[in-house]
Amino acid sequence: MSQELALRPLLEEDRWRLRDWRNSERVRAVSIDDAEIATDAHSRWFDRVLEQRRDEIFVAQWQGRPVGVVQLEEYDRDGAISSWGCHLGETDVPPGLGATLPLLALAHGFETLGLRRMHAKVLGHNNTMRSIHRRLALPQEGVLRHHLRRGDGTEVDVYLYGVLASEWPELREKAVAMFPSSLSETVRTALTTPVSDTFTL
Repeated sequence: MSQELALRPLLEEDRWRLRDWRNSERVRAVSIDDAEIATDAHSRWFDRVLEQRRDEIFVAQWQGRPVGVVQLEEYDRDGAISSWGCHLGETDVPPGLGATLPLLALAHGFETLGLRRMHAKVLGHNNTMRSIHRRLALPQEGVLRHHLRRGDGTEVDVYLYGVLASEWPELREKAVAMFPSSLSETVRTALTTPVSDTFTL
């Protein structure tokens, strides 16, 4: 039986799934770049990702079903730092599952890759993800006011978050305790189980 909640490496079968998820109006609205991604551009990007493996991009699965994406990018080997990003591709999932994605990213970065610091950006109007970061007690490090200009001319704040390796164990335990009992042990197991067949940056 497969683990209920898990990350797995990106596979060829994910090529068009990722594009469909990313191009959904719901995801584009809270992405740094809100433009729709063309088929050819996406396919070239996907080929580079599979070939070069500079970033770690995973598919999050719930009960064996692909439901979202977790990304570790801007990897600095010498500095042992990376950014993280994530989004749910599917919405018909148990309540609270979206909040597990940042935790899965942090667990992989700190516990598998041995990073010393991880950071993320969240758009000001992405109230759902900002609320998740607050509930998980992920440290907010600042706000870049009116930092992005969207295609429609609106200007958007960008919220900055960061976590140090020394902060992670306590954050992890507090975060796991916040999930309902029906999900907490599943989350704990997922956070302490390495991604299978992962490549090394």
